[in-house]
Amino acid sequence: MPDKSWKKQERRIAKLFGTRRTPLSGYLSLHTKSDIIHDKLFVECKRRKRIAILDIFPEVAKKARKENKIPVLAVKSAKLKDDYLLIRARDLIKIAKLVKTNDAKYD
Repeated sequence: MPDKSWKKQERRIAKLFGTRRTPLSGYLSLHTKSDIIHDKLFVECKRRKRIAILDIFPEVAKKARKENKIPVLAVKSAKLKDDYLLIRARDLIKIAKLVKTNDAKYD
């Protein structure tokens, strides 16, 4: 059975950061509440027709803080071709160093 679109998004974002998606739902996983497995980043993926990202991000940041990770909100809309990442400006350099270290590839 083919992956659902939200699973495909999670796989793409995980690949971007050199890792894999969290099995099951983040809340059912024993690894993390994040949608991808990463030791420094807490990534939540959302795929909807309309996304109020500024309303969602504080909750993602709260969850990330509990796991001592950097919050990242990955969003995708059916109307848009690309995935978009919302991060705090102060976290950009930290994330850039992590991605460079992992030599991530994304397609």
